[in-house]
Amino acid sequence: MSPDLSVEFEHLRQGGWRCIENTVPIEWPAAIVVRYPWIPRDISEAMAGLMEVVSPDQKCWLLTSREYAGDSDSVFAWNEWEQQSIEAAGDDLEWIRQIELFWDKHLPIALSVRDGYGYFALREDGSVVGGQEPDFEGTAVVASSYSSFLSLLAEETGKGFHSQDPFI
Repeated sequence: MSPDLSVEFEHLRQGGWRCIENTVPIEWPAAIVVRYPWIPRDISEAMAGLMEVVSPDQKCWLLTSREYAGDSDSVFAWNEWEQQSIEAAGDDLEWIRQIELFWDKHLPIALSVRDGYGYFALREDGSVVGGQEPDFEGTAVVASSYSSFLSLLAEETGKGFHSQDPFI
Protein backbone atom coordinates (compact mmCIF):
# COMPACT_ATOMS: atom_id res chain seq x y z
CA MET A 1 0.00 0.00 0.00
CA SER A 2 1.28 3.47 -0.81
CA PRO A 3 2.51 5.55 2.14
CA ASP A 4 -0.21 8.18 1.55
CA LEU A 5 -2.99 5.61 1.70
CA SER A 6 -1.42 3.90 4.73
CA VAL A 7 -1.57 7.20 6.59
CA GLU A 8 -5.22 7.72 5.63
CA PHE A 9 -6.20 4.21 6.78
CA GLU A 10 -4.37 4.82 10.05
CA HIS A 11 -6.46 8.00 10.53
CA LEU A 12 -9.60 5.92 9.99
CA ARG A 13 -8.40 3.41 12.62
CA GLN A 14 -7.77 6.25 15.07
CA GLY A 15 -11.33 7.43 14.41
CA GLY A 16 -12.74 4.05 15.40
CA TRP A 17 -13.02 2.40 12.00
CA ARG A 18 -12.31 -1.33 11.99
CA CYS A 19 -9.55 -1.76 9.39
CA ILE A 20 -8.37 -5.35 9.08
CA GLU A 21 -5.59 -6.20 6.67
CA ASN A 22 -5.32 -9.41 4.68
CA THR A 23 -2.38 -11.64 5.48
CA VAL A 24 -2.13 -12.26 1.73
CA PRO A 25 -3.55 -9.77 -0.80
CA ILE A 26 -6.69 -11.01 -2.55
CA GLU A 27 -6.62 -10.91 -6.32
CA TRP A 28 -9.21 -8.82 -8.09
CA PRO A 29 -11.66 -10.84 -10.20
CA ALA A 30 -10.83 -10.69 -13.91
CA ALA A 31 -14.29 -9.26 -14.70
CA ILE A 32 -13.60 -6.25 -12.47
CA VAL A 33 -10.15 -5.67 -13.98
CA VAL A 34 -11.61 -5.83 -17.50
CA ARG A 35 -14.55 -3.55 -16.71
CA TYR A 36 -12.47 -0.99 -14.80
CA PRO A 37 -9.01 -0.92 -16.45
CA TRP A 38 -8.58 2.69 -15.32
CA ILE A 39 -8.35 1.93 -11.57
CA PRO A 40 -5.06 3.37 -10.27
CA ARG A 41 -2.61 0.73 -9.10
CA ASP A 42 -2.19 2.18 -5.58
CA ILE A 43 -5.93 1.99 -5.00
CA SER A 44 -6.29 -1.55 -6.32
CA GLU A 45 -3.32 -2.65 -4.20
CA ALA A 46 -4.82 -1.01 -1.11
CA MET A 47 -8.17 -2.73 -1.65
CA ALA A 48 -6.43 -6.08 -2.27
CA GLY A 49 -4.51 -5.72 0.99
CA LEU A 50 -7.55 -5.02 3.15
CA MET A 51 -10.01 -7.59 4.44
CA GLU A 52 -12.48 -5.22 6.04
CA VAL A 53 -12.95 -1.48 6.59
CA VAL A 54 -16.09 -0.66 8.59
CA SER A 55 -17.28 2.56 10.26
CA PRO A 56 -17.74 2.68 14.04
CA ASP A 57 -21.54 2.43 13.70
CA GLN A 58 -21.20 -0.37 11.12
CA LYS A 59 -23.46 1.49 8.68
CA CYS A 60 -20.77 2.41 6.15
CA TRP A 61 -18.01 0.22 4.80
CA LEU A 62 -15.32 0.45 2.19
CA LEU A 63 -15.33 -2.21 -0.45
CA THR A 64 -12.26 -4.41 -0.63
CA SER A 65 -11.23 -7.08 -3.10
CA ARG A 66 -13.12 -9.59 -0.90
CA GLU A 67 -16.42 -7.88 -1.77
CA TYR A 68 -15.53 -7.65 -5.45
CA ALA A 69 -14.68 -11.38 -5.41
CA GLY A 70 -17.98 -12.20 -3.65
CA ASP A 71 -16.08 -13.55 -0.64
CA SER A 72 -17.36 -11.38 2.21
CA ASP A 73 -20.11 -11.61 4.81
CA SER A 74 -21.95 -8.62 3.36
CA VAL A 75 -25.60 -9.09 2.43
CA PHE A 76 -25.05 -6.58 -0.38
CA ALA A 77 -23.16 -7.24 -3.59
CA TRP A 78 -20.43 -4.75 -4.49
CA ASN A 79 -22.67 -3.58 -7.36
CA GLU A 80 -25.95 -3.86 -5.45
CA TRP A 81 -27.19 -0.40 -6.39
CA GLU A 82 -26.47 -1.00 -10.09
CA GLN A 83 -28.43 -4.26 -9.88
CA GLN A 84 -31.35 -2.47 -8.22
CA SER A 85 -31.34 0.23 -10.91
CA ILE A 86 -31.37 -2.39 -13.66
CA GLU A 87 -34.22 -4.19 -11.95
CA ALA A 88 -36.15 -0.91 -11.75
CA ALA A 89 -35.58 -0.38 -15.50
CA GLY A 90 -37.56 -3.54 -16.23
CA ASP A 91 -37.63 -4.26 -19.96
CA ASP A 92 -36.44 -0.81 -21.02
CA LEU A 93 -33.25 -1.80 -22.85
CA GLU A 94 -32.13 1.77 -23.51
CA TRP A 95 -32.46 2.66 -19.82
CA ILE A 96 -30.51 -0.49 -18.88
CA ARG A 97 -27.78 0.47 -21.36
CA GLN A 98 -27.54 3.95 -19.80
CA ILE A 99 -27.31 2.46 -16.31
CA GLU A 100 -24.53 0.09 -17.37
CA LEU A 101 -22.62 2.89 -19.14
CA PHE A 102 -22.83 4.99 -15.98
CA TRP A 103 -21.48 2.20 -13.78
CA ASP A 104 -18.70 1.41 -16.26
CA LYS A 105 -17.29 4.84 -15.33
CA HIS A 106 -18.06 4.60 -11.58
CA LEU A 107 -16.51 1.87 -9.43
CA PRO A 108 -18.36 1.57 -6.12
CA ILE A 109 -15.79 1.90 -3.31
CA ALA A 110 -18.06 2.26 -0.27
CA LEU A 111 -21.63 1.38 0.62
CA SER A 112 -23.77 3.01 3.27
CA VAL A 113 -27.07 2.25 4.95
CA ARG A 114 -26.85 5.22 7.32
CA ASP A 115 -29.68 7.25 5.74
CA GLY A 116 -31.21 4.87 3.23
CA TYR A 117 -29.04 3.20 0.64
CA GLY A 118 -26.05 5.22 -0.50
CA TYR A 119 -22.62 4.73 -1.96
CA PHE A 120 -19.38 6.36 -2.91
CA ALA A 121 -17.73 5.57 -6.22
CA LEU A 122 -14.37 6.21 -7.76
CA ARG A 123 -15.10 7.95 -11.01
CA GLU A 124 -13.03 7.33 -14.11
CA ASP A 125 -11.43 10.79 -13.76
CA GLY A 126 -10.11 9.87 -10.27
CA SER A 127 -12.60 11.88 -8.23
CA VAL A 128 -14.98 10.32 -5.71
CA VAL A 129 -18.70 10.87 -6.04
CA GLY A 130 -21.60 9.99 -3.78
CA GLY A 131 -25.10 8.94 -4.65
CA GLN A 132 -28.11 7.49 -2.94
CA GLU A 133 -31.53 6.07 -3.53
CA PRO A 134 -33.84 6.45 -5.33
CA ASP A 135 -31.66 7.83 -8.16
CA PHE A 136 -28.37 5.99 -7.72
CA GLU A 137 -27.01 7.46 -10.93
CA GLY A 138 -27.50 11.03 -9.69
CA THR A 139 -24.18 11.90 -8.04
CA ALA A 140 -22.27 14.73 -6.43
CA VAL A 141 -18.49 15.03 -6.19
CA VAL A 142 -17.38 14.61 -2.56
CA ALA A 143 -13.61 14.42 -2.98
CA SER A 144 -11.03 15.09 -5.67
CA SER A 145 -9.24 11.78 -5.07
CA TYR A 146 -9.42 8.48 -3.19
CA SER A 147 -6.88 9.71 -0.65
CA SER A 148 -8.90 12.90 -0.09
CA PHE A 149 -12.02 10.78 0.33
CA LEU A 150 -10.37 8.69 3.06
CA SER A 151 -9.27 11.91 4.75
CA LEU A 152 -12.85 13.21 4.59
CA LEU A 153 -14.17 9.99 6.16
CA ALA A 154 -11.68 10.26 9.00
CA GLU A 155 -12.56 13.92 9.55
CA GLU A 156 -16.31 13.25 9.54
CA THR A 157 -15.88 10.31 11.93
CA GLY A 158 -14.24 12.71 14.37
CA LYS A 159 -17.33 14.93 14.14
CA GLY A 160 -19.68 12.06 14.91
CA PHE A 161 -20.93 11.86 11.33
CA HIS A 162 -22.73 15.23 11.41
CA SER A 163 -21.82 15.79 7.80
CA GLN A 164 -23.74 17.60 5.10
CA ASP A 165 -23.58 14.29 3.23
CA PRO A 166 -26.33 12.10 4.68
CA PHE A 167 -24.51 8.90 3.83
CA ILE A 168 -21.02 9.66 5.15
